[in-house]
Amino acid sequence: MVTSEPSARYITNHLLRAALLGISDVLGDEALRRVLRAAGLEQVGLPPDDDRPSITYAAYARLDAAIHQLYGPRAKAILRHIGAATFHRSLRDQTLLLRLLTHSVKMLPERRRVRLLLEQTARGLVEQTVPPQEAWVEEDGDTLALCLRPCGLCTGRQSDEPLGHFLVGAVQAAIQWALGRRVEVVETQCMAMGHDHGRVEVRLKTSSS
Repeated sequence: MVTSEPSARYITNHLLRAALLGISDVLGDEALRRVLRAAGLEQVGLPPDDDRPSITYAAYARLDAAIHQLYGPRAKAILRHIGAATFHRSLRDQTLLLRLLTHSVKMLPERRRVRLLLEQTARGLVEQTVPPQEAWVEEDGDTLALCLRPCGLCTGRQSDEPLGHFLVGAVQAAIQWALGRRVEVVETQCMAMGHDHGRVEVRLKTSSS
């Protein structure tokens, strides 16, 4: 369901569907309904799996904020689990897996595998936002970073700490799937904190428990 707002940015039905199914996978259907009510999105149902515009960035940010409101200190971990669940569901649905296997991801050196996954994620962020947002990958020594601007999760929000736990969880799960081990994934810049763009770093030399 598209919210009519002048000059608004939107996420697609595909991205909203993935987020709602991820919430349901981790918290259950009743909790999903509570989250939608808390976000003022009771009218939003599970959309079709297509690339048409769905809800605005502002509404998407309220969905994330509602989880913080309902779950307090547990929200960060829950959102990371939801991000991971969203990635693993995409593997089960094979849409992401088939695209990745085309490049024989697991036959590549580790650094190249990570770069490819981050580039794929950046491409997905561009394709699943209307109008397309900016998303790109940077490298600095043993660190690779996914960068994005603007950020749907940050729209209309201010924070003293990063808010992109959902994205961090999805990236963490993707990297662990590709490498067979965990590495540190950290959000170092967040637009809700006043930064110019969001930045999620993958630190290849650092293990994450």
